[in-house]
Amino acid sequence: MSMETDFIGEGRYQFYHKSGRLIFYIENTGSNGFIYRVKYPCGCKLVGGRLEATQNLLIDHFDPQLHGEGYGHTAKGTYEIYIYNDDGSCSSVKLFAQSIEE
Repeated sequence: MSMETDFIGEGRYQFYHKSGRLIFYIENTGSNGFIYRVKYPCGCKLVGGRLEATQNLLIDHFDPQLHGEGYGHTAKGTYEIYIYNDDGSCSSVKLFAQSIEE
């Protein structure tokens, strides 16, 4: 998944991870800050925080299997990205996610 998009107030995006390591990148390309959350397919939080204008986060060659299996936990499947801002205004984001087989 690779995209750059605008959202008003909030946005939801998804990507699919089958196996291997994961590269994930999020960048605030707008002029106001936003809060983001990335969740594993099982709903557990992978990462989250706040990005101000021009800030970014890169997770490079992360092994999602470290999350574990069993009790409903899984690293394989559809990950959800939820982004929102404080005032409902228009924000811009660049997203990238890729599975890397090693």
